[in-house]
Amino acid sequence: VAVAIAMKMNPKLRVIRIQEGSFLDADNVAMIAEMARANDYQVWMERVDMSGKIGVVIEDGMVVAVDGEPVPPPETAA
Repeated sequence: VAVAIAMKMNPKLRVIRIQEGSFLDADNVAMIAEMARANDYQVWMERVDMSGKIGVVIEDGMVVAVDGEPVPPPETAA
């Protein structure tokens, strides 16, 4: 219900931000994903995943992995 309300409150933005998404079970995450697909929205969800295979890993302020794949460090200016 909260996602549907958020979509109606600002239909021009097309982004929904969900804090503490770790509290949602797989069925609710799937429902939110389907609502987002059907209504052309992006969902930015905060979740905890200790596997390191999902999401973006940031260490010391730098992105070091995306979906479990290492990201090379940026080249430094000479």
